[in-house]
Amino acid sequence: MKKKHIKFTTSKSLRTILFGFNSIFILATSLLFLFIVFVFSSVQIKNSVMNATHNTMSNIGTMIDHSLDSIYKQVEAVTQSGLFHHLHYSLFDLKTEFTAYDCIDLSNTIHNFYNQNSSVIDSTLLYLNDNSIMFYYGKNAVKAIYFESETLNTLYPNSLLTWQGPHDKPVYEPIYKRDHELNLIMVLGDNTSLKQGYFVTGIDVKNLNRILASQRIPNNSYIFLSYGDTYLGSVELPEEYKINAQGFSELTQASVDASNGIVVREKPNHYVFYKPLAISGLALVSILPKEETRMQATNLAFPIGAFLGVVFLLGIAMNLIYNRTLAQPILHLTRKMKEAGEGDLQTVFDVQGIEEINTINDNVKTLLDRLVLLIKQVELEQDQKRIAEIRALQSQINPHFLYNTLFSIRQLCSLNENLKAKKMIDNLATFYQIGVNKGKPIISLREELEHVRSYLDIQLMSFENQFQYDIDVDESLLDVAIPKLTLQPLVENALQHGIIPNRMPGNLFITGEERFGDLDIYISDDGLGMSEEMRIQILKEIHSNEIQPSSTVYGMRNVHQRLSLTFGSQYGLSITSSLLQGTTVIVKIPLQDKTAISSISTESFET
Repeated sequence: MKKKHIKFTTSKSLRTILFGFNSIFILATSLLFLFIVFVFSSVQIKNSVMNATHNTMSNIGTMIDHSLDSIYKQVEAVTQSGLFHHLHYSLFDLKTEFTAYDCIDLSNTIHNFYNQNSSVIDSTLLYLNDNSIMFYYGKNAVKAIYFESETLNTLYPNSLLTWQGPHDKPVYEPIYKRDHELNLIMVLGDNTSLKQGYFVTGIDVKNLNRILASQRIPNNSYIFLSYGDTYLGSVELPEEYKINAQGFSELTQASVDASNGIVVREKPNHYVFYKPLAISGLALVSILPKEETRMQATNLAFPIGAFLGVVFLLGIAMNLIYNRTLAQPILHLTRKMKEAGEGDLQTVFDVQGIEEINTINDNVKTLLDRLVLLIKQVELEQDQKRIAEIRALQSQINPHFLYNTLFSIRQLCSLNENLKAKKMIDNLATFYQIGVNKGKPIISLREELEHVRSYLDIQLMSFENQFQYDIDVDESLLDVAIPKLTLQPLVENALQHGIIPNRMPGNLFITGEERFGDLDIYISDDGLGMSEEMRIQILKEIHSNEIQPSSTVYGMRNVHQRLSLTFGSQYGLSITSSLLQGTTVIVKIPLQDKTAISSISTESFET
């Protein structure tokens, strides 16, 4: 009798073990992944909603500030007219006669101003206390005039436009309650004049609320304007979201130290965002319920769970189909791939199995060999991409400058200021001729300063009497090589964020000196300056690639990166500043001419 040799195979046992283990592992991993994704998504959604609200507040605040500034400038234009000055002189001098024809012309001027701006202003009123003049144009009618000379002279400086809020005593009363709660008032005359009066322009708050209504904010959120502790316009808040006078006072005080100008306060059921606007006392407030972020996170639970359920079922199916024939070779191959994945690029792939496993093994081995070469190629490509990005950033500096300058030229032409228009055109031509420079990235300091001078001359014509500048660099330094468009972004930054916002005539100085074999160029202004904390933060954003720079720092980081990549990490920008005293940006470059540095510039900027 022949013996039967029974072969025991472990394939079924291994398959069962692997099936059970993989099923439990997939289930546990799926549940853990679901939990982690849900928690992470909740945090991400919360941060996303908070950031979106923060950005919306910044954008709306900028639009409202621009809108109110535009209104202020238009009212200022009326008060700077010749007729208005003539009226003002007549208040102090009997010999200066303000005739009936002058009254008619002034009335027409104010009427035209009201008609042109009726969408944003509620009314205009010009009144003299001897009742010789009372011009009123508006959507309402005057019920009573209040003129208290001593109070007006105390609160509002003579002949200066001043914002008047809802807490201030009104100077006149309309028949029907006004919708606006903001006024621009100018007191005419004083206690020494023959007579006194005022010119009042009422701002239609509904126009500002239309700006708020046009913005997208999270559902169930609120956004509104406040003046002091008073809500502007029709604001219907649930009782739990209302802010009392003490709360507004705390927010106002906290905003002084806020680095980005927006204060965020967490309450039991909601977040409060508070952004002061340019007008003292006026602020933008947003209420974000916490329930809103939780609801958005909860909405993700079902699709994530469904997706993981599908993945789990597919995992079981794959186990049933492939476990018997692929278990051991795949485990072996996985170990090899793990070794390679941990950095051992010398791993030998010698796995033997079915044809498909052999193919995978051979292909992975080939890929691993190619990976070594690709790593070097990627490093080179990353450097090239970085340089290409810098060149792209360089070409994007001042994207709106040409449009603004051409618009100014057009305005000068329409005013028959042909000589000024020609001068601006000449400066513009010089600006772009040097800026383009036939695509050459390196120019002399002489050319760069000429480029800056043409830019400043254009800005002087646009911001007349708002600043002066002086360039004082020794002749012996003017042939030093410098990447083009290095100084102009820094000069523009000094004007836009230092001098012009200060609303006082300012000064800009550009000097240079040789120090320890290098050239230091100083761009100094006597504008707003900055706190030490802000200076340190700006330097971090300039020098670190890990921090996303703000819009005001983006150009400075671009300049610093180009200098560092061209000359080395020891070169670039540094900053000194004192709050309300001014800022100095120091540009450090090597003391070399264009010939000596041509090889560096070509290597750094060739793409």
